[in-house]
Order: sequence, then C-alpha cells, then structure tokens
Amino acid sequence: MPEGDGAIDADYAEGGGVMLKKGSPREVVIAQGERIAQIVLARYAALDWVSGTVGVSTDRTGGIGST
Repeated sequence: MPEGDGAIDADYAEGGGVMLKKGSPREVVIAQGERIAQIVLARYAALDWVSGTVGVSTDRTGGIGST
C-alpha cells in the first residue's frame, strides 16, 4: 500500500532511493534486483516569467513543501 508520492526537480542529477516502512515485527529481506517501487513520469511546463507588483502581503496562507 503506497504511503505517498514526491517530486524530483527537472535538473536533479543525483541518484534516487526508496524508503521502506516496516510495519511488522517479522524479519523482512529484500534481495538485490527485487522490485519494490514504481515511478510515474509526468510532463512539466516551463512558463515564461512575467514581471509584476507584489500584492498586499507575501505571507503564506497554506500549502505544504518548499516549491
């Protein structure tokens, strides 16, 4: 059962990894080459920058993450 998803920036050049949550007291053995994760590739759009004036406040009003 998936725990969540994430995003990788388009210019990220390092390797990836998978975090595993062990929810059982039983021993878990993962063999090399065993398939334990999936990846979904999605397009992204690079938008043109438009200069403008900042509104009344720049305070965050919600959301999660840093991007």
